[in-house]
Amino acid sequence: MGASNLSLALIAAAVPALAQTSDFEARLERHVHGVYVERRLALESAWDAASPGAQARARELLGRIPTDDAFMPSARTISGALRVLRGLAPATAVQRLVDSVDLRVMPGAFEPTDHARGEPVIVVVRGLYGTGLEEAEVSHRLRAVWVGPDGDEVLATTEMFHPRALRAGFELYVHAPRSRPGAWRLIPEIDGERGFGVRVECVLDLHDRVQASAERDVVLAVRHGVRDPLAPTVARTLDSAQRPVAAPVRGAAGAVLGWELIGEHEGSEPVVLIQSPEHAEPAWSFAGPRARAWGKLAAVAGTRIIATRDVARLARELRDGTPAPREIIGIVPPPEAEDLREVVDRLVILTSAGDVPAGSCQLVVRMGALEPSVSSEGGIARVAVTEPAALVDRVLPGWIARWLLEGE
Repeated sequence: MGASNLSLALIAAAVPALAQTSDFEARLERHVHGVYVERRLALESAWDAASPGAQARARELLGRIPTDDAFMPSARTISGALRVLRGLAPATAVQRLVDSVDLRVMPGAFEPTDHARGEPVIVVVRGLYGTGLEEAEVSHRLRAVWVGPDGDEVLATTEMFHPRALRAGFELYVHAPRSRPGAWRLIPEIDGERGFGVRVECVLDLHDRVQASAERDVVLAVRHGVRDPLAPTVARTLDSAQRPVAAPVRGAAGAVLGWELIGEHEGSEPVVLIQSPEHAEPAWSFAGPRARAWGKLAAVAGTRIIATRDVARLARELRDGTPAPREIIGIVPPPEAEDLREVVDRLVILTSAGDVPAGSCQLVVRMGALEPSVSSEGGIARVAVTEPAALVDRVLPGWIARWLLEGE
């Protein structure tokens, strides 16, 4: 979507670019992108738990985003919407500051211990976006707090810092808590206001098992604290109890053209192609509960599900492949629809305004409606959903399944 979203969300953080050399630097940028997905997943969870009134207020806030950025609200906007959905008062300046903070914990997991404190841990503290406090000549107190599986809290450290330091990031030197195996969270707190915590697992025989592991993702997660919301947990990866949810789809020339939800298929099934926003990783479509929602569509409608930045190119490659899919369904915003009619069999058009190109074999989904509705006329099915563009993936797979199976 719109390029302005980059400066508003995460890419302005001081993270090495993919164009630079090492694989670790590329993964570190992916970590920053992954933090954004974590915030998006928190927004979706809060929407599910919110009252209708809070949802209406959050829908109004998210609806102010320019059309090009509607599918990818900035991390700052997400923080504001989360407070609305949770029924909290507008954020203070300090709360906005702590909401901008990400913690990267190295190692990204630790071993259990009966000692008073566990192994040494480095915490990289970095701001995801500016808040305005960076220019003030005021220092703040930062606390890092461990919160255990049972809710018990252990203070990791207390430091004074100036918000300007968040631009480049700085390190805290702490210890893991006394713990049995389980999932902890490390939470930043500034002047008494708490921000977004990060998951840090306590895993039995962790370091020996990582040393023997061939999984590069788990090595990066443990040794360097690189988080990927698509990756299984460290413990489940080491136990071989969970596999990745998506795999790359390569074109004839070997380039990665998209990411496919992993499942059993023969290759000739109908294919659903999801148009990813310009600055989004296509694989993000399958993060968290979204994987289950798209997986249900794949199961009930017998389809493959692929997210891509270029629906037209991937559709042509699939048409030329062997075996070719029986049908291709493209999910796109209105500006992309007209160019796809010759390469896809059916279109799902996502719009916030309701105006779409004329044509049959379409499902038109109007997002951010005040009231839900369903209608059908002249080969065009229309659905109005209350979810704004940023949250439409929660309900979209179900409506597509109904449309494909029932023709409604």
